[in-house]
Amino acid sequence: MLIEIENFSKEGKLETKEREWRNSELSRTDLPASVPDRPDLDSLWAYRTALRNYPSQPDFPNGTRPVEGATP
Repeated sequence: MLIEIENFSKEGKLETKEREWRNSELSRTDLPASVPDRPDLDSLWAYRTALRNYPSQPDFPNGTRPVEGATP
């Protein structure tokens, strides 16, 4: 039972860390995403969508993080 609690705690910490990273990336890209004539706006919006969907991945928080500028 103690092992299960310890594993849950580690998994919970990782999930919290990944959500904090995701939230910081969304905050960091808020202003750039609001510039309508930005040349890479579509790519930036795709990245932000991937960030929002990141916690829904079946292997979250152990999955691959979204990468800015990557082709969706």
